[in-house]
Amino acid sequence: MRRLTLLACLLGACLLGAEPLRVFVSIVPQLECVRRLAGDWVEAEALVPPGASPETYAPGPRQMSALGRARLLVLIGAPFERSLVRKVRGAFPGVELLDATPGMAFRVMQADEASAHAHHHEEEEDDDGDEDGHGEEGGGHEEEGHHVCHGHGEGDHDPHVWLSPLNMVVHARHVAMALGRLLPSRAAAIGERLAAYCAELEALDAELRRSLAARPVRDVVVFHPAFGYLLERCGLRQRVIELGGREPTGRHLGTVIRWARRRRVDCIYVQPQFSVSSASVIAAEIGGKVMVLDPMPHPYLEGMRRLAHQLLR
Repeated sequence: MRRLTLLACLLGACLLGAEPLRVFVSIVPQLECVRRLAGDWVEAEALVPPGASPETYAPGPRQMSALGRARLLVLIGAPFERSLVRKVRGAFPGVELLDATPGMAFRVMQADEASAHAHHHEEEEDDDGDEDGHGEEGGGHEEEGHHVCHGHGEGDHDPHVWLSPLNMVVHARHVAMALGRLLPSRAAAIGERLAAYCAELEALDAELRRSLAARPVRDVVVFHPAFGYLLERCGLRQRVIELGGREPTGRHLGTVIRWARRRRVDCIYVQPQFSVSSASVIAAEIGGKVMVLDPMPHPYLEGMRRLAHQLLR
């Protein structure tokens, strides 16, 4: 009997002392999901740190070494993932790659998101008209086992899927399934936490649509086309300053300034990951201001509410 008691104590101590499951995600907006679902049972880390751009980020040797010790990497379609996946598959076959995008509603980049100056002819357009027929589209994956990264040109799939709370519901379900498989003794608890978190995400979606419906100006001028999922869902339109992914030329800036004056735009939004110089020039010319809008909300629920607050200011 004493031996059985001692064995039980030793087993309990081993369980208590077990190291948490190491999980990497691509970007910081994903972290809240993993931590809400698994808490102390996991050690979660994002590859792209706050302030860095998921468009061009490349993990360094130290970060790749840490990634090699992980059990799971959760992918979300960020542009930098395409080259990363090849490296991980070649160097770290023990790391499970989870594509959390199947089932998400993808949207397609529209012509007006390629550049704000595409609308220099819109003086006569009724602001309440539905000019583009925007709508979320389901998108399939073009490579087996992983999504294809998409660009920012007209007709490309918009890769910023995390700015849709409903897409993050899909993300959470994929993550919960993987965590439940890797932590079978915690699967039931993870399932309960999943239901609660998804309910919060759905409530957030309704809250954002309700609050942003009060925004009097439908056009939102941004430097980089990162906010289409959020804005489109809330009936707003994304207008973009950058030209083909590059800083705009002087001629292009002049066109954007004339367009912004006609549309009575008084605010230019910039991301902390990009230069603000062009936006500052436009804001000065139209008598407006520059505000920061971060497309990498963290923690996710709170960060999305901050985005809505910035858009309403």
